[in-house]
Amino acid sequence: MMYGWNTGMGGFGGGLLSILIIIGAIVGIVFLVQWLISINKQSSERSSENETQQSAEEILKQRYARGEITREEFQKILEEIK
Repeated sequence: MMYGWNTGMGGFGGGLLSILIIIGAIVGIVFLVQWLISINKQSSERSSENETQQSAEEILKQRYARGEITREEFQKILEEIK
């Protein structure tokens, strides 16, 4: 029977290696989660910008359709929005 330091994954060095691998895996998971969160934030910021732009264009079209602004004003504002 073999008891003591020379069991398992090669003794004390193997145990230390196992701990380092586990710590490395945990650190890797943390970085992966942070990266995924940052990608999600960027995506949601882009979609909200697009929604705002579409909303502004819709409002502008409605104002033009009601006759509140002239065609020149419509075109000028539309260029500023884009």
